[in-house]
Amino acid sequence: MEHTNKRLIVYFLIVRLILTAIILGMVVWLIFDLKTDEKGISVDYTPSQLFVEQPNIPFTPKVYTSGSLIDCLAIKESSNNPEVINWDDGGSPSYGLLQFKRSTWDFYCVEKYNLPDDIMNPDYQRLCAEKMIASGGITHWSTYTLCQ
Repeated sequence: MEHTNKRLIVYFLIVRLILTAIILGMVVWLIFDLKTDEKGISVDYTPSQLFVEQPNIPFTPKVYTSGSLIDCLAIKESSNNPEVINWDDGGSPSYGLLQFKRSTWDFYCVEKYNLPDDIMNPDYQRLCAEKMIASGGITHWSTYTLCQ
C-alpha cells in the first residue's frame, strides 16, 4: 500500500510538471504573439494599448494639439520610422516620417516655408507638417481621419 502511494505521488508530480510546462509555454507564446505583428516584426506595446479604454461619462471627445496630431500621423504614415521610403505611393514615392511626396515637399517645405531641402530629416518634416496643418493643409495626409 505504501509503495502504491509513492507511485501515485510521483505520477501526480509528473502530471503537475507537464501541466506547468504547458501553461508556461502558452504564456510565453502569448507574450511573443503580442509583441509581434502579423509579419512577425517586433512591436512594443504599452500596457494601455493592450486594454480597451472605458468611455468617459459624460463623453468628452479627444482633441489633438498640433504636436500630438503629427505624432499620430507619423505612426499611421510610417510606423514612426523616419527612414521609410514608399517607392510606389500612388505612382510616385513618398519619403520619411510623414511620407512627403517630392512635389509637396518642394512646394510647401522648401519654397513656401524656406526649410532646408532635406526631405528625410524628421525634424524638418514635423516642422513643415505643423505649418501645413496650421494653414489648413491636413488633407495632404489621407490618414488624418484615423487621428481624430
